[in-house]
Order: sequence, then C-alpha cells, then structure tokens
Amino acid sequence: MLAVFGVGVYAVAQGSYDIALRDILSVLFGGGRGTSRVVIASIRLPRVAAAVVCGAGLADRVQRTLGIPVVVLDYGAFATFDEAVYDALRIAGKILNRKKRADEVVDYIESLRKDLARRTLGVPDDEKPLVYVGGIGYRGAHGIKSTEQHYIPFEWVGAKNVAEKVKPAIGSHVFMDKEMLLKLNPDIIFIDSGGLRLVAEDYRKRPAYYRALNAFAKKRVYTLLPFNWYATNIGTALSDAYAIGKVLYLQMFKDIDPEKKADEIYTFLVGRPVYGQMKREYQAIGSPPVFLANHLNKIGGLRNYEDMHMW
Repeated sequence: MLAVFGVGVYAVAQGSYDIALRDILSVLFGGGRGTSRVVIASIRLPRVAAAVVCGAGLADRVQRTLGIPVVVLDYGAFATFDEAVYDALRIAGKILNRKKRADEVVDYIESLRKDLARRTLGVPDDEKPLVYVGGIGYRGAHGIKSTEQHYIPFEWVGAKNVAEKVKPAIGSHVFMDKEMLLKLNPDIIFIDSGGLRLVAEDYRKRPAYYRALNAFAKKRVYTLLPFNWYATNIGTALSDAYAIGKVLYLQMFKDIDPEKKADEIYTFLVGRPVYGQMKREYQAIGSPPVFLANHLNKIGGLRNYEDMHMW
C-alpha cells in the first residue's frame, strides 16, 4: 500500500492510491483549512509514502512519526513544467512495481507536447496574436492582474505572451499593473477559471476599463481550467493547451474538439473521463466567460458572440 502526497504520481499509482496527504498532515500537524482531523489509530498505515508537495524536513518528520520510509519526488518549480517530473514518475513506477505504466505516462505526455509543437511550428511570429491569461491562482485566488510570464500552455503552442515584457514578482509570477495591461493591450485574453469569479466581480464594478481592452471590446475572451493548486496538474495544462491552440490557430487544430481531447487526456492519466466534473465546477474549456455572455445577452449581442467565437 502507498500513501501518495499530492497528485503527480496518481497516473502511475492507479489502484494503489490509498491515503491522501491532507489526512496524514491532519494527524501529524493539525492539517490545513478545510481538512478534517482523523485519529492516528484509525489509519491503516502504508508500507511507503511518496511525497510530492513536501520538503526534506517535513518528509523526515513524517517518516519518524509514522515509522515508514518516505520518498521525496521532485515535481519541479511551481507553475512550471519541469522534465524532472519524468524522473519522479519513473521512481514512483519503480516503488510501485509499475515501471511499464510509468514509461507509458511519460511517453504519452511527451507525445502530446510534440504534437502541440508540430501543429504550431510553421506559424510565422508576426502572424501570432498577442495573448494574456489572467485570474491565475497564487497563494489564493486572484483577478485579472494575476498572470505568469512562463505560462506552460502558451509555451507549448508558441503563443506570444505579453506578460513576458513585465518583470515577475516571484519566480515566473506577475501581478500585472492594470494600466500596463491597457498599454500592452493583448488581442486575446484567457481567464483561468480559478479566478473567474473575481474577474467577473471586477468587470461589473469597472466595465469601462474592460471595454478599453481590445480583447473584451472585440469579444476575444475565453476561459481555461485551473491547473495550479500547490503543484501543476499536467493533464489539465495539456487540455488547456489544446483549447488555446484551437482559439489561436483554428486551421492547425481543426481536427481537435477541446472537450473530447480533455477527456481523452484524463482517461489515459487518471483512468476515467473526468472533464464533465471539471466543466460543472468551472465552465466549458475555451468558452466565453459566462459573466460576459450574460452581459452580451442583456444588450442583445449574444447571438453574434456565439456565432463568431464558439466552436
């Protein structure tokens, strides 16, 4: 039996995933917000724990307290894709005696990254629209100004991210000054659905500001699924990349239905098509934000918006 700390190893550990990090941390250290306390005697201890979102000090503490080996797996820097995760998956495969599955997961992820690169390789740089993604979570939910310089799905499809022109606050993360966003004025804006509610609230308070942005004025605003929550959910990041590709380069992605592609990715990685749950929790990947569609409907513009920008 294995306790998997975090989500990165789940694709390899199907059938062995037994104890969640939140339960063990609740026992040892009181847990975090939203976790339920459990009694240590009630937990059937695993033979080994694989810690993803965990430093060496905490791993040593867990190991001493539970009396089982703890293996720390490197997931790479926050909000990035680091090929170190491939090593982590292979180590997990070795621990679980599932080397073949680990290799399949690594090969699958790499095949999708190559497919995205192949589709967008021939697009001239001067024909690429300027893009921006707001609403990215960083130690909590944030609105339109929260973005990433090195946003993985943008990088996988070769998008021209205007945030690259701004100095990051920490690592790759940028809290974009709203006047700077007006100055950069991207052609297309994506909104991470984790911050969608905050963007919607701000839009209702300051509609004139948003209408001054070309992307909002021309109805080129789309939602994406959030993939950063303490670590990177690679399957969701790949799904977002295909949705972005469909928006930016329609001809290169004409054979792709982003919703079906998301379920294909989830099915391979986690064993079942969970996109429907994600859609209910947030909204359709790559679709216009509901708050904007509702506003357009009130002023009689929804039909045109859907005709021009829905798949």
